[in-house]
Order: sequence, then structure tokens, then C-alpha cells
Amino acid sequence: MDIENLDGYRLNGSIELISEGEEFYQIAKEVEKKILQLSATRVIEAVKTGKKYNRYEIEILDKYVLMKFKVEEIMLIGARSKSYRENVKGEIDCG
Repeated sequence: MDIENLDGYRLNGSIELISEGEEFYQIAKEVEKKILQLSATRVIEAVKTGKKYNRYEIEILDKYVLMKFKVEEIMLIGARSKSYRENVKGEIDCG
């Protein structure tokens, strides 16, 4: 949802669960790196500002699956219930 413009989005398509293989391990490695960076950033912020967190990203479970979304249609839902549809051609980079 776009909070500033009060627009929402509906994505239509399919999901593929990935739990092993080269693609899984490559993405899992990137996710683990980002988790470590985010946790380190939050620890440094806590030391500098005194702000405390109840949880840190490093606590995420080791066992997980990835979801690969194949978006076929995006529907913009406006603040006044106006809807706009767009079919998607090609790939969308969400990273």
C-alpha cells in the first residue's frame, strides 16, 4: 500500500516455492548477508542512541523456503475505489 497516496495494489499470478538447488542457495546467501548487515546496523544504533530492540534479524530460523512470484497482472486500487489493471510483460525486479 502506498500510504502517502492511499493507493493499494493487487498482484495476480502464481507462486513457485523453492527449497533447494542453485537458485535457492544463491538467494539464501544474499538474504543471510542482508540479515547480518541489518542486525549489525541495529546493534550499532542501539549503542549510539540507547534504543533497544526486543528481536534482532539474526534470530531468523535456519530452515525456510523462498517464494518466487510470477506476476501476470497488477491492479492499482485507488483511494476512492477506482481500479486500474495492467498486464505485465517480461520480468519485474523486486530486489
